[in-house]
Amino acid sequence: REQRLDEEAKAGFSGTVLAVRAGKVVHHRGHGFANRERKIANGTETIFAIGSVPIDFTRAAILQLADRKLLATSDPITKFLSDVPADKRAMTIEHLMSGGSGLPDFHHLASDPDRDLSWIDRPTAIRRILAQPLKFAPGAGNAHSHSAWVLLAAIVEIVSKKSYGEFLRTEFFTPAGMTRTRNHEDAARFPDDAFAVGYEASPVGKLNIPKYWGKTSWLVMGSGGMQSTAHDL
Repeated sequence: REQRLDEEAKAGFSGTVLAVRAGKVVHHRGHGFANRERKIANGTETIFAIGSVPIDFTRAAILQLADRKLLATSDPITKFLSDVPADKRAMTIEHLMSGGSGLPDFHHLASDPDRDLSWIDRPTAIRRILAQPLKFAPGAGNAHSHSAWVLLAAIVEIVSKKSYGEFLRTEFFTPAGMTRTRNHEDAARFPDDAFAVGYEASPVGKLNIPKYWGKTSWLVMGSGGMQSTAHDL
């Protein structure tokens, strides 16, 4: 295994690999470079942008609130959101979680400089999402929607009376010892060299790492906009 990963690193693979078997860590090592220009190697504590992984955190938050009887997955979104258009009033939390909402995948506008990082607040995101034409009536089809998870993050805040980031931190991350998993705005406390630099997308900021991407926008809150490590995850 070590030899194969070393061969892949020589061929261009870059990342941190953690493998667990029967509860025991059998491999935990960085491979390749976190920063190619400065020849900084990936390590076991290297911080990465984690794409859509926060969807799993949002799912856990909703299910925890359901366990506490603060909501039910069968609840219509009208129980939590106001001014819901007629075509979306039958939409439930379960629809949002299962791909059955009918909502489009994203809610950025052509005027947003960046489809993920441009700042919009929660009310703006809710208005945009609820104003979008549906792909199908709630429950009548199946299509993944990042916007649905943003609405779920909003419901987490409304029900818990905590910010999404605070809820995850106090209910999940801190108890689990996940010290490097947070929204983008938390990244400022780490030095630049702690992060893996992104190379595939267009660079953003002084260095293409979450530390310079601004605070997590409600374009992606609940469906993205976070960083973590292999060990935390």
